[in-house]
Amino acid sequence: MVGVFSYRSLSLLTESNRSVDHTQTVLVAIRELGSLLMMSETAQRGYLIAGDPTYLQLYEDARARVPELPKAKRTRFVDQYQVSPYDASVLANDLDLARYFEAAVKGAKKPKNVANWILNDLQNALSTAGKAINDCPIPPEALDELVNLVDSGKISGKQGKDVFAEMFASGRGAAAIVREKGIEQLSDASVIDELCDQVIAANPKPAADFKAGHVASINFLKGQVMKLSNGKANPQLAGEILEKKLKS
Repeated sequence: MVGVFSYRSLSLLTESNRSVDHTQTVLVAIRELGSLLMMSETAQRGYLIAGDPTYLQLYEDARARVPELPKAKRTRFVDQYQVSPYDASVLANDLDLARYFEAAVKGAKKPKNVANWILNDLQNALSTAGKAINDCPIPPEALDELVNLVDSGKISGKQGKDVFAEMFASGRGAAAIVREKGIEQLSDASVIDELCDQVIAANPKPAADFKAGHVASINFLKGQVMKLSNGKANPQLAGEILEKKLKS
């Protein structure tokens, strides 16, 4: 490689305003630089120094100009965002999708959950609509807002999918849709605790059945909590509080 990867071809990568006559040489240099970048950094430096020490600084300058390669991006996504190697591969192999993902997780509390929404709901919606990620009607920041609403328990996963569908159709933000529909979940533990007390007091038999080992009885009690809250109580939290009370 060093014989072909001459000082002149490498220097073309660090110069600007070259004429069209140099295009082929530049392409050769870029291809060879790409091969070089696949080596470990230590091997890269050793290879260059062994050929000609003057290549090293030019190589460093050129390396800074080369976009992050998919392999490096996949590794970084796994390390930085805790996504699976498979998900990292799908995201990193599409430059536009990778850019969307990184914009969406910029302030995300749970980047992996954002990745799941992108690779499942968003990709399916785009495919059905015949759109590319660059034509996505949901800005990256808006998707992160939706994921945070679900993760925080303010809306359920099912409600999240309904809100997502409206976001995709209208381009509106998740919080605005949730406010308009009045579907924000009740996740105040103290309020749900009081509702659970009322339900247990009003339904002694199902409560006794649960204590006697009929665990399915808690579903009826949970349904009564949901009814009292007009369907807004966080069902998971309601179940946890009921179970704690009935086991104490």
